[in-house]
Amino acid sequence: VPDTRSAEFFGFFGFFGKVAAVIGPMLYTVLAVMFDSRVAISSLAVLIIAGTIMMRWVDVEDGIAVATAEDARIRGITESE
Repeated sequence: VPDTRSAEFFGFFGFFGKVAAVIGPMLYTVLAVMFDSRVAISSLAVLIIAGTIMMRWVDVEDGIAVATAEDARIRGITESE
């Protein structure tokens, strides 16, 4: 997370935390009513596994490099003014 944009990322992560807090129980409830609690729990397990698999494509080193460059760019703009 770029230091100069930590508030933006805090809001971003907070928003998705709230969305997950709504979608997870809603998905469980709908599938438990329509089918069975086993199907509902399995659907949540599928979402967790899919998210874990998608994290394999995240390049952490590249993200750190981009965040560092963005910090340097923003600080260069604000310091020169």
